[in-house]
Amino acid sequence: MARCLAKVQVRRGISSAAGVKQGSEGYKRAKMRLPKKVRINNRPWEVCKNNKESISTFNYRKMKINIGTLCNSDRELLNGFMHEVAEISAVERGIRSQKSMLQHEANDYVFTASHKQFSDMLSDISSIIGDIMKLE
Repeated sequence: MARCLAKVQVRRGISSAAGVKQGSEGYKRAKMRLPKKVRINNRPWEVCKNNKESISTFNYRKMKINIGTLCNSDRELLNGFMHEVAEISAVERGIRSQKSMLQHEANDYVFTASHKQFSDMLSDISSIIGDIMKLE
């Protein structure tokens, strides 16, 4: 709950100015519905919400995307989901690499792509956004 309280303080000013409804604890509750499965680079991925974490991650071996919903607004939920989709697409195309251990953060990544690879990655992302928005 301490992590939630830190977010509450930051969000109170933003959410009231934006006219967004807040939950009983003062933070915005995510109401966004995410798909249970998505296809990235024509491969199926399971999408799971995790209400005990606020961060989103993916497991490449299990082909599973975990979306943290704890204290997250719809905007933050969508941002976390799309971040993971884009990163999976980059991994699929071989354009994400880990920085060397000598650099600042060992868990930081570098993305290097040709224009075609970048366009293909955006096709994955826009396909999923289209499904969420029910675009034809």
